[in-house]
Amino acid sequence: MENPLKHKSIRQIVLRVIILVLILLGINYFLNTLLSNTSFFNTYLRIPSKFQTLQFIQKIIFINALIFGLIAFSVRNYRSLKKENIPKFEFRQLLFLLPAFSVLVLHNFLKFMIKSFPTFFDAMPQFWAFVKLIIFGIFVVCIAISVFGTKFSIHFIKKYHKSILSFALLTLVFFALIFVVQSLWTMFSGGVAGVLNQIFRLFYENVYYKPDYRTFALNEAGGPILGVNNFRVIIGQPCSGIDSMLLFISLYLIIAIMDWKRINKKMAILLFFIGAVGMYLTNILRIFILFLVGIYISPKFAVGLFHTNIGWILFIIFFFIYWSIGSKFIYKKSARKK
Repeated sequence: MENPLKHKSIRQIVLRVIILVLILLGINYFLNTLLSNTSFFNTYLRIPSKFQTLQFIQKIIFINALIFGLIAFSVRNYRSLKKENIPKFEFRQLLFLLPAFSVLVLHNFLKFMIKSFPTFFDAMPQFWAFVKLIIFGIFVVCIAISVFGTKFSIHFIKKYHKSILSFALLTLVFFALIFVVQSLWTMFSGGVAGVLNQIFRLFYENVYYKPDYRTFALNEAGGPILGVNNFRVIIGQPCSGIDSMLLFISLYLIIAIMDWKRINKKMAILLFFIGAVGMYLTNILRIFILFLVGIYISPKFAVGLFHTNIGWILFIIFFFIYWSIGSKFIYKKSARKK
């Protein structure tokens, strides 16, 4: 696969996706970090966990599944996407921020109603959790339209609606598949904790390590405990790296299947194992950086917003660098010239 960023349309799409992600991360930081620490939020907007469709761990898995779906969609429609004519950004697109934030207000108003009238809403908590999720989804769509523009958004949906539905289904299948392999997370967590324990002992005197001797676990509780100075965390399922590993394997297989006739099979197998090892080392780097943030900046920030987002950011960086280099070796010489 050629370097996608040499095409103007791809660069424009990537740039606007980055802007969209930054906007959503900024709003997420404001709501879940700054606002959630206020007395107003605790009094009027903090609702029981039973009204959450996705718990914290499931949200991380869903983000991984969503990344998988987006990248798979981009790979499948690459030839078509590079021919798209992306219109210039117009300031009138920002008008869509008004309905976006109106929907966000509605989302929080529902939380206020749940908090104020628990007897009524407790009868069907999962139903209202689903309603809350749909409202938030509409908010994300409005933000996306404000970034890409109404005209291009309508054109994109009309042209790719079948592909969007197919890869949305693929995303859900991948989300479900992750739970099938969850029992292996203890092996990954044990390896991450063991390696970091040895690394931290080279630089710090106060290092605490308590291994988890389970070889597999069907639940998501527990895991080895690792601590440096006053910062101590459980290297549990979200830190194991098994989700990102499954994401890497799935994307690699999709690309290999799509370009089966154009690739060198032996080199593809070799590069797969090199990539899998690199993916595991990337996860170790992720937890290593998380510890540095927890030790020197803020433990709460490290295990909160940073922990939630650093995984997919490093995954995208790793996979982009890995595939930019690996694709030069995996494709046959005749295929590279096309």
